[in-house]
Amino acid sequence: MSTRGGGASGEVGLVVVGNPEAGSHDESAIESACAVWRDAGHEVDVVATTTPDDLADVIADLDGRVLVAAGGDGSIHAVVQALFDADACADVVVGLLPMGTGNDLARGIGLPLEPEPAARALLDGTPHPMDLLVDQDGMVAVNAVNLGIGAVASQRASRLKSAMGPAAYPAGALGAGITEPGWDLTIEVDGRDLVHDTTVLHVVVGNGPSVGGGTAAAPDADLEDAAVDVVVSLATGGIARIAYATALQQGRHTDRDDVVTGRGSRIVISGEEHPYNVDGELPDPRSRSEWRLMPHAWRLRHPGATPDL
Repeated sequence: MSTRGGGASGEVGLVVVGNPEAGSHDESAIESACAVWRDAGHEVDVVATTTPDDLADVIADLDGRVLVAAGGDGSIHAVVQALFDADACADVVVGLLPMGTGNDLARGIGLPLEPEPAARALLDGTPHPMDLLVDQDGMVAVNAVNLGIGAVASQRASRLKSAMGPAAYPAGALGAGITEPGWDLTIEVDGRDLVHDTTVLHVVVGNGPSVGGGTAAAPDADLEDAAVDVVVSLATGGIARIAYATALQQGRHTDRDDVVTGRGSRIVISGEEHPYNVDGELPDPRSRSEWRLMPHAWRLRHPGATPDL
């Protein structure tokens, strides 16, 4: 689908990309946002993108326009991955129209979750340089890498989303926290062991503060501070698991004695094969991964100073 809207002299174009095959895709939300932008005098294109090749074609034809990802964390992940693959992160300003179940990146930058306020926020914002995690294979993580029960919870939540919405993640986390045995891992932060060959329940490598639709798993993380926060739960006993899950939902988990934290720019996780979640996506399990932080690697337009569209 492609639609165009004209505007006044001096307008700047916006290209809105969305995947109609995604469960969170909402045509009415896109049209509501486009109406705001067109009423402000900006030209808007809406393009359906279902594959990485589709995104690559859009990026090649942007010609200075703002690239707006319409969707959830998986959608903004796909857009930034395509920019990274095209070596275009520094050249393109990205916008976000939240339409997902979790919307954790949007929450991390204080972006409204309703389409019209989000559209106005884009106009009222400025391009901010955002940090980016990149693994040894060139896969990006825009918001967070969530390992262990966090990944299992996401798997379970995907089956519950249609019925429970954002509540699906806590429900999945509770089930995973009770039944999963944990994983034996070594986790290095900037070359120093945060844990060494230890059974862990949950690991969050947080560029942003929340996962799973607002769970503040890495509460001190900042998407623009040139550092990544690592939170590791060692709560593997039966009662400890339940207490950890409760504290996690209440935002008090980092105060527990069986939770360790670190901060740095190079994270290496190795040991037993473990499931992991990257911005809501679920790649195949791994036994080793290395994540490096690229400070201020891409630009996201979000609420800030006077708009410069």
